[in-house]
Amino acid sequence: MNARIHADWEADLLLADVAEEAAAGLNLGDSIEGIVETYVLPDGSRTEAAPRLLGNIAAGQNFGSSGDSGVIKLTAVNTLAAFGLTAISVEILRPLDFTLDIVASVPSAQMLKGNLQLIEARLRGTPPTVEGFFLHIVLPDGQPIATVAAAFRSGAGIESIQPNLGVDIGGTHG
Repeated sequence: MNARIHADWEADLLLADVAEEAAAGLNLGDSIEGIVETYVLPDGSRTEAAPRLLGNIAAGQNFGSSGDSGVIKLTAVNTLAAFGLTAISVEILRPLDFTLDIVASVPSAQMLKGNLQLIEARLRGTPPTVEGFFLHIVLPDGQPIATVAAAFRSGAGIESIQPNLGVDIGGTHG
């Protein structure tokens, strides 16, 4: 799993949720301007990331989940299966609203051909039914091919797709 993307996703969720809880006005950026992350690397060294800032984001956002984590998890598993992916793990986190933390496997990158953004849209829901999601897709041998993360309250998102897959899997970067 891409640990740095996962850490960034968690930081985006935390930043927006703390700002939401502290909201003194209509804009989350009025409560908290941003944060600076420090990564502790496996060798014990530290590196500081660029500041994560909140812009003009409305306070009081609600996400239309069913309120039942079992239903949310089953919907995610079924969504993945509809695109030929197998859920390895589906965790439900609840910083404020429900979020999905998913690791999935796909037999080949070709099975994703052109569908990554559609999978993202189905996991998100329209309007969003979860506060955010993290999706890490691997091949059966564990080789990562794509990682996508979104924190809807903060408007943050990131996508990382392995180069040279031999197929356009439908992400914004290939």
